[in-house]
Amino acid sequence: MSPRLAGPQVINAGIPGQNSSDGRARFRSAVLEVRPSVLLLYFGGNDALNPGAFVSLDDYAANMAWMVDQALAHGIVPVVATVLHVDTERLRAQHQTNEPQEAPNDLIDRYNLALLSVARERQVAVADFAQALDAAGGPTPAMSTDGLHLTALGNRLLAQTFLQVMPPELPRGVVCLGDSLTYGVPLRTAADDSDETYPAQLERALLLRKNNQETS
Repeated sequence: MSPRLAGPQVINAGIPGQNSSDGRARFRSAVLEVRPSVLLLYFGGNDALNPGAFVSLDDYAANMAWMVDQALAHGIVPVVATVLHVDTERLRAQHQTNEPQEAPNDLIDRYNLALLSVARERQVAVADFAQALDAAGGPTPAMSTDGLHLTALGNRLLAQTFLQVMPPELPRGVVCLGDSLTYGVPLRTAADDSDETYPAQLERALLLRKNNQETS
């Protein structure tokens, strides 16, 4: 049976290599059966750039809209995140990308615009990680291990970007649904967990908020 959440607990429901269609397919088991009060969604990198996981722009928007609608229908507060702009040179050196006519960041911009439209129509919060990372200097080696995946510092920025737009009241529980950036590649592996993924860092920030509320 899936765990039931009680307190500021954060579940890392990221799976490397997945796209928004995969997230939609496991939405019931990963989210609805867990019954969090907040859902954080980060999909789009694989949808736009990964040839083996490519999802058309229209299907991406439809998948994200469906997941947001499902969350709202079940009393869960959804927050969506824009996809980071990548370091094209480092990305191409290590990963095959899907870019038949457009540069990777141009593709990402189009997917982000579709995501922002979904969020605007449903009046849900957006963690604008693309803007936050750009403002911090972009996917530099300090922030990104390969131009796409995040260092501990990059994960901290993603956690903070989500935290800034989450509801101010302490959540009963949070599910982070996404791909390798949520899972924590390359810091987290099947053999070694990591306390520097963005869900782990977010959980610590929520516990700190809880302690501050209790002592104030």
